[in-house]
Amino acid sequence: MTNLLLAPKISISEVLILLVSLFCKVDDFCLSFEPAWEAMLIEKVRHSRGYRRLSLSEVMTITIFFHQCHYRNFKHFYCDYLSRYHQYFPYCPENFH
Repeated sequence: MTNLLLAPKISISEVLILLVSLFCKVDDFCLSFEPAWEAMLIEKVRHSRGYRRLSLSEVMTITIFFHQCHYRNFKHFYCDYLSRYHQYFPYCPENFH
């Protein structure tokens, strides 16, 4: 995967292509991993209805994306970089304090 900060002048469309590609790979993994993981849990995971949250695929994609960008602080990454792509992660909090 491309290092997003060291790449010379990578365009937003190229970043989106990388982000979508990463999400697809992570989502494919999660589709096979989550059922096996939940089957091994002692207690069933309960999700409250009407509560909006990020999927495991979205959380993992954001985390991997954070490490690829080589930010030292997640808050700076979120506020400076990921906020540009908020429309692709609609359940992310808009304000990160």
